[in-house]
Amino acid sequence: MNEHDEVQRLIEKEEQLLNYHGEDEIIRCHDMLDLIYARNKERLPFTLCPGLPGLDNSIKHFLGGELIIISGPTKMGKTLFAQTLSRNFSGQNHVGAWFQYEVPGDQFLEQFGDSLPAFVMPKTLKDNSVSWIVDRIHEAILKHGIKYVFIDNTHNVMNLTMQNLSQVMGEFLKALKRTAIKFNIAIFLLHHLSKVKLIDDDTLDSSLLRDSSLVAQTADTVMLVWRDKDIIIKPNQGYIKVTENRRYGVMNKIVTVKKVGSFLEEVVYHYGQ
Repeated sequence: MNEHDEVQRLIEKEEQLLNYHGEDEIIRCHDMLDLIYARNKERLPFTLCPGLPGLDNSIKHFLGGELIIISGPTKMGKTLFAQTLSRNFSGQNHVGAWFQYEVPGDQFLEQFGDSLPAFVMPKTLKDNSVSWIVDRIHEAILKHGIKYVFIDNTHNVMNLTMQNLSQVMGEFLKALKRTAIKFNIAIFLLHHLSKVKLIDDDTLDSSLLRDSSLVAQTADTVMLVWRDKDIIIKPNQGYIKVTENRRYGVMNKIVTVKKVGSFLEEVVYHYGQ
């Protein structure tokens, strides 16, 4: 290619860029505000209140477009907390979707007792397929108008033997975040902690989230769940700790809860107890 051809190519490229009007074109910030305003007018605003007073007062609510991580030591109440949120959201007339990889479908539904919330779920599950999950979410929105999704859990969806797991995990989280924004829904992802010996409240924080630092970085809210070590004096008692919240910053807000029936209820201590 001679010099004349190179100059001509650059001119054509600049002409193409000057007249480009695709979805990712560069626009003025004021035009962006107008675009955001127009998009928001098309979306019906909604909030998902946790339904536990301590969380209602601290983080207020969850919003469409948010990715929320629920984590904690193994078998210490992550799914139970998620089921409680699902019950509470249903009481606010919101329908959700569940992708339950942890236990069989019949066992999972039985765990709700007689208070089965309004949610949908796939007949069968596919592992290691982000695109499949996104398609099923889209289907659930079109058919049932869902507002939230629970995925239980990351490590049953992902292939833990794959190379570059941290990078793949990061891409998975980003895909979920993009999906939440695109469809204006809240996505709750249950995620394991690294192996940790529970000593006190301060030992549990977002740095213990397994496999990738992008988990906490991508999430809008991170909540950790665990049970009390003293199961004799405090049977069925546990804790929910908000470690990260994009709207309010690092909080370390702890709410005490207790299993009542098939769900969690907040424990309120009165003076003198």
